[in-house]
Amino acid sequence: MQRQRLKFEDPVAPEHWVYGFWFKHKHMRLISRKLGLDWDKHAFAATYKTHDYVWKMARVQCVLRFVKYREQHDLIMTFLEGDEHRSLENLEFSEKQMDRVRKAMDLPKGTRPRWYDVYGEKYDPDHDLESEDEEFLIKNEPEHASERIYESEDDSDWDCDDGMDYFD
Repeated sequence: MQRQRLKFEDPVAPEHWVYGFWFKHKHMRLISRKLGLDWDKHAFAATYKTHDYVWKMARVQCVLRFVKYREQHDLIMTFLEGDEHRSLENLEFSEKQMDRVRKAMDLPKGTRPRWYDVYGEKYDPDHDLESEDEEFLIKNEPEHASERIYESEDDSDWDCDDGMDYFD
């Protein structure tokens, strides 16, 4: 008996939003320097170390979520996941806890968490850009290559084991 091939059509992905702070590369680099980590050589491992540092300093277990934002892959310290309604009804974190995370990330006072589309297709219409540094880097700008965590020039021959030194 011959098996028939099943044809699966890709379902339309529902809108998926996350509520949290954008973990900007410049803030990760600053925390990396504070911890004595080499961001330029071991950006992958330094990312996880900075995330652990924020958890320990804030004493809040929020999720580090990979998203696509403004045509680039980036990270959001996530407090809540939601759909297109972007409701805060199920938020389990208090304002005080979220403020401790903000302080641990070295974000300016008054910075508030906001909604980000996981797929990078839509932007929250309720918020404008927070600052000029929220504009992402243009992919082919060589002078900013070290600021891109996944696309730095020396990542081509980088082995995962090289970054594991920091986890010991």
